[in-house]
Amino acid sequence: MILIFTFYVIIAGVMIFGKTLGAYSTFSFLAAVRLIPAGIIFLLIDYIKHKKLKLPTFKSRDFVLLMAYCATIFFVDATRLKGLSFIPSSNAALVSMMAPFIAVLLSWKFFGEHITRKKIGALCLGVIGVLPLVVSHMSLDNESFMAMIFGYSFILLATLGIIISGMFAKYFIANRGYRLFTITGFVMIGGGSLGLVNSLLYDVWAPVPLSNFAVSVPLIGLLLVFHSLIAFPLYSYLVGKYPITLVSFAQCIMPFLTAVIAWFINGETISYMFFASLCILALSLYVFYQEELKEGLIKS
Repeated sequence: MILIFTFYVIIAGVMIFGKTLGAYSTFSFLAAVRLIPAGIIFLLIDYIKHKKLKLPTFKSRDFVLLMAYCATIFFVDATRLKGLSFIPSSNAALVSMMAPFIAVLLSWKFFGEHITRKKIGALCLGVIGVLPLVVSHMSLDNESFMAMIFGYSFILLATLGIIISGMFAKYFIANRGYRLFTITGFVMIGGGSLGLVNSLLYDVWAPVPLSNFAVSVPLIGLLLVFHSLIAFPLYSYLVGKYPITLVSFAQCIMPFLTAVIAWFINGETISYMFFASLCILALSLYVFYQEELKEGLIKS
């Protein structure tokens, strides 16, 4: 559980510093400069340790799934940064608490896992829990309100992508026998390469799509180390060892961490509606978690 807590502390920092960094560059370039170097480092570490890399063949199903995994990694990075440009990082962390419900719906749809009435009720309560955040923005003009809707939608899409990437990681590591650093290195290079191609096509390079080097370069280095080199493989390790729903449930601590850190560093205000949503979501997650315990999917 200490590793799970550590993971969400890092992700809270990613939410805050990612929002700041998004003001100085584009999501495509940021994905490329963080993911590609980290992927190369992981492959080098794995090769030095084992003297060999297990590679998916071009004609196998594994290669197709690996390409989809790479696209998912870039998708998560892009949609998270885009969403953070519209809404406070604390609100983004709160909305991402929908992850357990998304995980159970995907497991029910694609893996045939049983979904009980209590889980359905918890899911509905979780959706209701997001409504106070939406209500708190009702006084905004139409343009600002739509920007807020876009922000929450992008964060939900990023959350969906994270769950899917966890399923990919579980498949490659648990079912196909790939080593953690091998598969992590490949997908990070692949996802970063997609970002680089997109950046070369659409961003203005003069000489690079990055401004305020004194602030942005240290932030890129910080996110490279803690997010790309530590949190990313840590998540793959966690979902390989524990149920995805348990890892997702534990992120209920992240909104607290994000709100406090964002208030201290960036002066973000925390509304009463934030705490109302947090309480409802925490209750829905508790009901959901208890049902998982009852079914034996999570060990108490």
